Amino acid sequence: MVFSLLFSQQIPTMFILDFTVEFLQFVWFYLVTVLWECIYLVFRNRPRKDIVNSHILITGAGSGMGKLLAANFANSGNILHLVDINAETNEENIKDLADNDCTVHTYYCDVSKLDSILEMHENVMKNCPKLDYLFNNAGIVIGKLFPHTSFKEMDLTMNVNIMGVMHITKVFLDDMIDKGGHLIFISSVAGQCGAPFMTDYCASKHAVTGFSRTLLYDLEYMGIKHVKITTIFPHFTDTGLVRGATVKLPALFPLLDPVWVVDQMVTATREERNEVILPRATNYVILYMYLMPCEVFRRFCKWLGNDLMKTFRQTREY
Repeated sequence: MVFSLLFSQQIPTMFILDFTVEFLQFVWFYLVTVLWECIYLVFRNRPRKDIVNSHILITGAGSGMGKLLAANFANSGNILHLVDINAETNEENIKDLADNDCTVHTYYCDVSKLDSILEMHENVMKNCPKLDYLFNNAGIVIGKLFPHTSFKEMDLTMNVNIMGVMHITKVFLDDMIDKGGHLIFISSVAGQCGAPFMTDYCASKHAVTGFSRTLLYDLEYMGIKHVKITTIFPHFTDTGLVRGATVKLPALFPLLDPVWVVDQMVTATREERNEVILPRATNYVILYMYLMPCEVFRRFCKWLGNDLMKTFRQTREY
């Protein structure tokens, strides 16, 4: 169809040749990539890099998955730069990781405020000649129906979950472009589809998804191959962020074990994967979103129990 359209017009021969070459190159790239993905899937032998003697920055490191990430990387001579708004709980990381083969620096930062991010960046660079890994992990959930969500709560959700991510990435990216590095974004399945009680959260995580994917386009356009990007989309995970949430079909989609999720994050980082959805079965739900009419997909999600936040209990003051 495409070729008949091309040849039916008065198009220069050189354009047709260039188009044909590019099309064949794309088909070859597609086939090779799919083949390798199938090999990796069957034999589970995807190449992995070692993370040793590396400078690693983790936001939201004072609790939850951020704290688990810090513990996971507290070995092999790594230098951890742990960032959190709660200075007291963040300082406990120094004590908790004291016996490990790592160096730990802690920093206060309110990621919803640019001034605080700029100050944190300045302090980090005093201890860090080259940042190797940046884990944008900090996030909040308000957990209210949209009509019950205040302007202040909406602004805070967006400022923490997306503007903070963009600002932190921005301040460290220039150095990574010069020296190389790896950006890891913790999005969510909520960054792929919606759910009640999470309108502002889903909007912010959709924005993280769009940001990470489009940043890849920017870097590719600039010819930058030494800055890697990995985005993780976990299903609801059993941390304080969704405390009290009720799972309807735990056999299919249980609240995920945060230790397992963090292990998968580290594996995806070592394998330099672009995107990983957890658990794997969630991929099919997202696929159905594009195959079903909108009203059918909403009914499908309701059947799966996407209203699990109806029993959510907010345990933090925002």
